[in-house]
Amino acid sequence: DVQSYGYGGWGYYTDEGTRAAVFTNNIALRTKCAGQFQHYGTDNLIANNIYYDVNVGDRPTPGRQEIIMDGHCDGVIRTGTSGRDIDTCSPDTDPHEGCCCYEGCDMAKCSSFTFLRNIVYELNATRTRHSANTYGSPVTPALVSSTWEHGLDNFTFNENVYFTEGGATAATPLFNSSDRTPGESFASWQSNGKDVSSVFADPLFADAAHGNFSLDPASPALLAGFKPIDTSTVGPRGSMRGQLNDQIHGEGWVASLRSVGAIV
Repeated sequence: DVQSYGYGGWGYYTDEGTRAAVFTNNIALRTKCAGQFQHYGTDNLIANNIYYDVNVGDRPTPGRQEIIMDGHCDGVIRTGTSGRDIDTCSPDTDPHEGCCCYEGCDMAKCSSFTFLRNIVYELNATRTRHSANTYGSPVTPALVSSTWEHGLDNFTFNENVYFTEGGATAATPLFNSSDRTPGESFASWQSNGKDVSSVFADPLFADAAHGNFSLDPASPALLAGFKPIDTSTVGPRGSMRGQLNDQIHGEGWVASLRSVGAIV
């Protein structure tokens, strides 16, 4: 449960210039904006994570009850990149001065990560976002998106499982959208070399709505190589759990945060 007063509200975020970071075995759920947002950066690895019902948009919080931003923020998996001349600059195959990718270059042009064996599950991937928000021009929400239309050219996606409720299907243009261009279908996304060994199918969670992300033995995620995430030790433990329960049922949520720190 991640919210923010205005800007932000992501699950996992790599800020400008992050390189060779590794994100594995994480679960992001009910985040205001993207479950994973990369602001530039290169050569990061995002593997074996679950993104469930993220990018839900603005929600009331104890500090702010009004809704400022309706609908989605930006996308489920989102990257921030800069434009380049696609006829003269191909950073993945022909790096050179002014194009990247080498020490000291503009990482916004050659931004990259590898997105491997993750599960992306949205309850309603087709909600629209508010036209008055501060995140650029309104676009159709997407499972995978970038700020620039060719921003994902240098990124690697494979062996992932995507699924949506709320009427969206593999034919819905939920992939590779940008602030100025619509997305494409899963098949079109794959035809361009992305997620070639991935599937658009129900991952078969045991009871994700109640926090049980165990997978059925027939889950396509397991077939793709996803390793179950052990959540038995997630969150406050021992006496801290008892203290938190007492405060939640006593003074309330704000008091519990004041006593034990922010818990996401």
